[in-house]
Amino acid sequence: MPSRGLALSACMLLLLSLTVVPGAQLSHGAWAALVFVVLLGKSWLISERFMELKQAPWLWRGALLLWPCLLGALLLGLWSARL
Repeated sequence: MPSRGLALSACMLLLLSLTVVPGAQLSHGAWAALVFVVLLGKSWLISERFMELKQAPWLWRGALLLWPCLLGALLLGLWSARL
């Protein structure tokens, strides 16, 4: 049975490889959605495992997972407004 560190490293490597998958056949919106989903997965792994917030209050955990969503919404709004 692999250690937790090895399993976590394999999961991070899988997530990293998903972000660099060639996306020539994907539209810009689908590519952006794929990267955003992978970004959320990576932020969840970092906050839960690396920062060890699994036992933290739900407010801290929610704030760390809400931050990429807010940033993504801001970037989407700026992109759609073409600023």
